[in-house]
Amino acid sequence: MKRALSEYATAPPSRRPLKIFSTDPMLGRTAGNRISIDIANEPLQPGPVGSRLEVIDYDGGHDRFYPP
Repeated sequence: MKRALSEYATAPPSRRPLKIFSTDPMLGRTAGNRISIDIANEPLQPGPVGSRLEVIDYDGGHDRFYPP
């Protein structure tokens, strides 16, 4: 039980994979339209928002922003 309470067991990983889609991800998982890179792990704010990344949900067809 001591191991589950240790900082080692509960600490988040220092790095994590980030998937990047070069086109609409709904088009499929074919080779060439996605890549995965290794980035530093950081706690994200709602949205999500980080130090280098902010997701903004915008619908260009209807010229409308959606809440996170």
